[in-house]
Amino acid sequence: MSVIENFEVSPLLQKSNFVRPFRITFQKNGVNRYWDGVKSHDGVSILIFNKDRRSFVFVKQFRPVVYYTCLRKLEGEDATSVSAEPHTPIGADGKPISLPSSAGETLELCAGIVDKAGVSLEEIAADEVFEECGYRVEPSRLTKITSMASSVGLSGTSGTLFYVEVTDSDLVPSAGGGNEEEGESIEVVYWPIERSSELLSMTETKIPVSAQLLLGVLWFQQNVKNL
Repeated sequence: MSVIENFEVSPLLQKSNFVRPFRITFQKNGVNRYWDGVKSHDGVSILIFNKDRRSFVFVKQFRPVVYYTCLRKLEGEDATSVSAEPHTPIGADGKPISLPSSAGETLELCAGIVDKAGVSLEEIAADEVFEECGYRVEPSRLTKITSMASSVGLSGTSGTLFYVEVTDSDLVPSAGGGNEEEGESIEVVYWPIERSSELLSMTETKIPVSAQLLLGVLWFQQNVKNL
């Protein structure tokens, strides 16, 4: 478990490398409208299945915005409201609220943003499989499941979901865990396929599970046979 300290929240005033807010104005059926959005990167996600272990290979990591939402709820703020200025949640004692880092941990597919020019989505996905989970796979081994519109009300970005089968022989010793230079600290989680149905209710009971993970597992149940 990570140790989270000095967690502070403030409005975004400096230029970000990952998001850029904007406003769209337009007319719809003769009525003036506007829409606020955030420009961000497209992404790739990879459902990894280890045939030797008969297990999915997921990642668990600390997500600051998930953690922040938990703190907002403890402070008493309506977490569905965006009218309040972003700030560090404060408790009744006048001190910043703190929780164990597990409050911000999520179970996800191996994934990454599309931020490299002239590189195929398969190549980006293969790089993420190695960087996060430690498996060396050629891009040609990945099967594209689908591309989907993600965050349709906020960014309108596209997410592409891949599937790849691996064995323990593909695993590189000491590899995986994320990019240390980017501050990533990723735990690799092996999830037996016999327990896949448990994932459908995990967010309600134990740990938040990403939508891409659920889609990938449902696809697997429908399309991957004779294991």
